Amino acid sequence: MSTCQLCLVRGRATPEPSDGRLCHGCAMWISRTLDEIVTLASSAAAFLDPGATGRTSPGAPSFGSKPPLNLDAVEPELALIELAPGDPSSAVPILEMLEMWERVIRDERGFLPYGPASFARNAHGESTLTGTVRFLRAEVDWMSEDVDFDLESFADHVRRAAGILRRWDADRDRGGPRYRMPCPTITDDGECGNVLIVTSSADTYCRICRRTWEPAHLLAVAGRDVDIWLDSEAISAHLGIPVRTIQHWGKTGKIARRGMLYRLRDITDRRA
Repeated sequence: MSTCQLCLVRGRATPEPSDGRLCHGCAMWISRTLDEIVTLASSAAAFLDPGATGRTSPGAPSFGSKPPLNLDAVEPELALIELAPGDPSSAVPILEMLEMWERVIRDERGFLPYGPASFARNAHGESTLTGTVRFLRAEVDWMSEDVDFDLESFADHVRRAAGILRRWDADRDRGGPRYRMPCPTITDDGECGNVLIVTSSADTYCRICRRTWEPAHLLAVAGRDVDIWLDSEAISAHLGIPVRTIQHWGKTGKIARRGMLYRLRDITDRRA
């Protein structure tokens, strides 16, 4: 059994045998975060004209008169990231950082040099950011196996780049609740019980039992035993119960209510 390098850096035990230097959870996290970088950069177009959408969420205000263009949203991949955290002199555009890693890998593996490869991708209509991220994502397995690759720095750059670009996440519910709950997977030794950090909009991976839970399934199972409070719209989306029915149950005391939130366990008990 080998030790996951990223788990080791974070001071946590590797939850599973690993063929290389990454456990399944960390490898999945790198791939998912690389994809997120492309998605977030694309989302920036929604913030280009702050008054166009009429939204009042952070980053996309509505103005009475036409505001100036949000120029940072024109090329979000050119936002600066410090290669060495805390050292402003090391700051480069996010795209340049990703291109740097592609160059390193291409040189190490004897692939076609970055310049000709990037030109060929662009000639087929693929953007530089999309092409670079697609290449890096395909090399995650190799990164895990090559002992000379600086996996820790790469993962740190990817994590911080996504964090910088999340300002352009038009779909993110910035006030959305997050919950801690024990993993309900049944193993040979009983219930897994590992503490999971859960949102209602993203899959949750358990590092102990190695199960990936879809939000609806996890909430439906764990909601029987764990105090989870959600708004009526989220409960309706997960369980298929009309919003008005949930609100009526709350008003009549059939389920517990806290302001606009309702206890999921009460609703699953009513359906049992």
